[in-house]
Amino acid sequence: MTTTGGEPVRTRGLEWILRLGVAACFVGHGAFGLLRKEAWLAYFGAMGIEPSVGWTLMPIVGAVDVAIGLSVLLRPTRSALVWAAGWALFTALLRPLAGEPIWETLERAGNYGVPLALLLLVLARDRVGIGRVAVTLQATTVLLLVGHGMLAIAGKPLLVDHAATLGLAAPAAVMAGASELTLAALVAFRPSVLLLLGVTAWKVATELLFPLSGDPVWEFIERGGSYAAPVALALLVARGAAAATPLWRRFAAVRRLAAAGAFLVALLPAPAIAQSRAPADTWSAAVREVPGAAELTRLGTELRQGGLVLFCRHAETHSGVSDTGPAREQQRNLNEGGRAQATRMGRAIRDAGIVLSDVQASPMFRTMDSAELAFGHARAAPILRGMEGTDEALRLLEQAPAEGNRVLMSHQGVIRRLVPIGRAPLREGDCLVIRPGGIGSGFTVAARVGADDWAAVRP
Repeated sequence: MTTTGGEPVRTRGLEWILRLGVAACFVGHGAFGLLRKEAWLAYFGAMGIEPSVGWTLMPIVGAVDVAIGLSVLLRPTRSALVWAAGWALFTALLRPLAGEPIWETLERAGNYGVPLALLLLVLARDRVGIGRVAVTLQATTVLLLVGHGMLAIAGKPLLVDHAATLGLAAPAAVMAGASELTLAALVAFRPSVLLLLGVTAWKVATELLFPLSGDPVWEFIERGGSYAAPVALALLVARGAAAATPLWRRFAAVRRLAAAGAFLVALLPAPAIAQSRAPADTWSAAVREVPGAAELTRLGTELRQGGLVLFCRHAETHSGVSDTGPAREQQRNLNEGGRAQATRMGRAIRDAGIVLSDVQASPMFRTMDSAELAFGHARAAPILRGMEGTDEALRLLEQAPAEGNRVLMSHQGVIRRLVPIGRAPLREGDCLVIRPGGIGSGFTVAARVGADDWAAVRP
């Protein structure tokens, strides 16, 4: 219990809210390390760490994260909280270094802002100390809303997929993003208990779309800080421990920083997300159904003329197998049906008279095998595994090959990240036929063709 202006403020409940938020964040994040989440390789790569080393480090990082989360839950020491806040900020900053928008760093403000607020609470002895906790929670809530809102407005494929889970079109994600920016402004200028409880309910509801969309429940748990920050601030406001002065007026430095940030954002290029380069409504209808015979015949004529890109998912693999390392025996590989499938696809494309001048594949064994079985050769391209930023991969979709057609053999997650196809089916062996529009001019999806549908494109 701490006093503010002579009045006691009970902090035990506040402390437990923050402890639970930090624990959920670190246990959820650590679980992905123990499971060896492939997307982490891009962040190791941003630090110059080779994939083979990254595979080894993942469970170690995961175990440390889980240990930190549990230790904070049991007893929040200063050293553990300093580590938690610093490590969470560091991992959030790795995202733009790996080619993602800066909004990804802001959206994860709950990961580093909540342990910082808990540290300040542990150190608080008077009204000033509690005020610092309130300001930190207020800033954290504003940042996470701005980050998530801007990602939605930019058309992040994952958020578009979440809208599709509810049966909503892509513009719904943009509207939700604009609503979050409005909530951020209200929290910054005049936080109230009702507003903050509404923000908490909104965050819980939107993050629940992860497991509802088929993602691991750890995605929801990992965002514990996003729920803890607004509800903890609501508790302080209800008890009169949070200053009524808007965050914007409280610090002149905040105004200067916001002005500088707005100037820099205006100078930055658009985020490297496919939707920012082409209208989102051109994809879903094009990939939902395999074209009919007449459409496939016309597509074959266009492919024989050249200048298109085949963006393909690898052939059929052994189900129920996860990647655990860089060696073949540590990865999910093609099954016998998949090897035959890739061979049939390549034979049908050759029989159709389609010339392929450039064949690139993710260096994973299932993608390299698919490309080599189908086309006889392939050049390994780490960007097709999601190891690096999206700009170079987008250029391969936007720029037509000098002659013939280009093949990019990749993974479902990479394809969905670069091409906003929503929840449309993308089976193993499917290819998206892309019409490049020129560098910076985007591209359009002509069709989705299944591995066994290529015979229909013969002249």
